[in-house]
Amino acid sequence: TSYSLPPFEVTFDWGVFLETSVLPFVLLVGINWFALARKMRLTPLQFLRHDLKKARKSTRFNIPEKLPFSSRFRIRVFLRNKGNFFTLFLGIMLASLLLVWGFCIMPTMNGYCDSLKDAQPAEHIYTLKTQVEIDGSDSDREAWAAAMEYRDKVDQTKADEDELGKMVAEYWLAHSEYASLLGLDASKTDAKMPSDYGYSNETYGNLTVGELGKLFEKIGDLDTDDENLHPVNSAKLSQSTIDQAEKIAVTTVKIPRRYADSDEEVTVYGIQENSKYWTEFSVAGLKQGQVVVGTGVTEKCAIDVNSEFSAEAMFTNDTYTFDPVESWGPETNLNIYMSIDDFRKIFDEDDDYFNGYISNDDLQIDNVYLARDTTPKDLEAVGEEMNSIMSKMVGIIVFLAVAIYLIMMYLLTKVIVDRSARSISYMKVFGYKQREINRLYINAVTATVFVSLLVSIPAIILGVDWLMKIAMADYAGNIVAITPMIELVKTFAIGFATYILVAYIDVRHIRKVPMAVALKVQE
Repeated sequence: TSYSLPPFEVTFDWGVFLETSVLPFVLLVGINWFALARKMRLTPLQFLRHDLKKARKSTRFNIPEKLPFSSRFRIRVFLRNKGNFFTLFLGIMLASLLLVWGFCIMPTMNGYCDSLKDAQPAEHIYTLKTQVEIDGSDSDREAWAAAMEYRDKVDQTKADEDELGKMVAEYWLAHSEYASLLGLDASKTDAKMPSDYGYSNETYGNLTVGELGKLFEKIGDLDTDDENLHPVNSAKLSQSTIDQAEKIAVTTVKIPRRYADSDEEVTVYGIQENSKYWTEFSVAGLKQGQVVVGTGVTEKCAIDVNSEFSAEAMFTNDTYTFDPVESWGPETNLNIYMSIDDFRKIFDEDDDYFNGYISNDDLQIDNVYLARDTTPKDLEAVGEEMNSIMSKMVGIIVFLAVAIYLIMMYLLTKVIVDRSARSISYMKVFGYKQREINRLYINAVTATVFVSLLVSIPAIILGVDWLMKIAMADYAGNIVAITPMIELVKTFAIGFATYILVAYIDVRHIRKVPMAVALKVQE
């Protein structure tokens, strides 16, 4: 998977514009119109008396008289403003959710990459463009190296067999025992270019006749009549390196995702029954169609062990049915495992088919045969790239969360203080000190904020996990949210620190409430 970002281009999207600009405006106008329409039914006298609410039966809560006055007063403040306190709780939970989301991005990405590396059973997993053997004689390696060099350098679409035949024939004759009889000089013939025969040098890769002749000499050692003939890699490996490598078969299928109307690309591995690399489970003895599935497949694609599921080929309409007998690996493992013999039968391949190797040693596969070499370093590079992208989002999310904290707490606590302005004024008239008034009102809000921050933590953990699944539903891979305890502590600390700032503002607001409010006539 590549997380490289293309050049940034700004484009206008009507859907985004409607959702982020038009819809909020329509909701704002609609809610205000509905509220005003209800209030306009009231009479002018009701407005003058501030009788703006429909009379409801009072449900007075009897507070035990044994409690101290300050405790009973705080409870009254809480009950009188329970709607505002509930809204405050929801706002704190929303801001905390956003803050934890921002803080858990980096641990989640790091955990995802570490999990990918842990699921890598070897230092190298090679995926091949074509079957290639790593064990062969020196002559086989030279012959196949020559064949690949010829294929790479000579333009196969323009090369002519008769032209090649003429140049190669002269090379052979110049190096034969009949060269002197034919008046041919080997060194001069070897130095000739195709243009000396009236042919295009570019078509034949600017190779001399001598170079072309040597290539065909080596290619001639191949037994082209052998139907099971496979290319041989050019690198000469030690026998121990050859012995520790295992042939595998690899393909990709599509499986519907749980939370998205799209398909997950899942890698299917055909492995040796007694593999030296996949040792934590075994495919030996599995019946045809029975497989071991990665834990990530069960979660991302809603697959249950011992319950058959279907998968579709990537580029055809072929459908395959698998019976998972076991799940294995971390939650990021999106692979399916079966025996290589079963793989060949299910995907209708030859009895000796393979298209990959797994090895702890570097097999030095030629690039012409190699599709991909997956190593732990590659996975580290993916992690670094993801971290560099995601880290820039953390600051933005934290800033938004703190802004929501600040605005929500300030507005709601200000409403509570404003609604209690007459009571605050009475207390000033009765001789209560500023510190005592602050304790009665601010402490009730402080307790609510403190409890809200604590109580919301379990819901936040579940919410972040659910949001991660939904947000990443259309992306490749199974990324699971990780919420370290330290991030929850940081969230609590930031939330409470923000409230302390708001409380300071509220204290100043309470101090400014005049005693004259208590003397005003209230009808």
